[in-house]
Amino acid sequence: MTRGQVKWFDPKKGYGFIIGPESQDVFVHYSQIQSEGFRALKDGEMVEYELVQGDKGWQARDVRQADRGEAAPASKPPSDDRPAPGGGYESAPGASSGYESGTSASSGYEGADED
Repeated sequence: MTRGQVKWFDPKKGYGFIIGPESQDVFVHYSQIQSEGFRALKDGEMVEYELVQGDKGWQARDVRQADRGEAAPASKPPSDDRPAPGGGYESAPGASSGYESGTSASSGYEGADED
């Protein structure tokens, strides 16, 4: 088994990279993570894996968390480097409250309250 440190992993996309034994990028797909429940890796986490040469470069297979006896480098909590829900906006860009200026709140059409 080869040991390495997770460079980054995007749980939404289901893949990321491990820093390989010669500092090369090693692709890791969530399907290769040997874990119960949700399969994801944390940035900076130490892992053990089988290093294989794939069609597109180095890949990790049978990825497991490394023994906890060896301290892994500190990493930021996930909330520090993830965008706020909605991408940091209070509402979606271009979204409105449903009322535009000049419209009537009762009907939603301009001039609808005119006689």
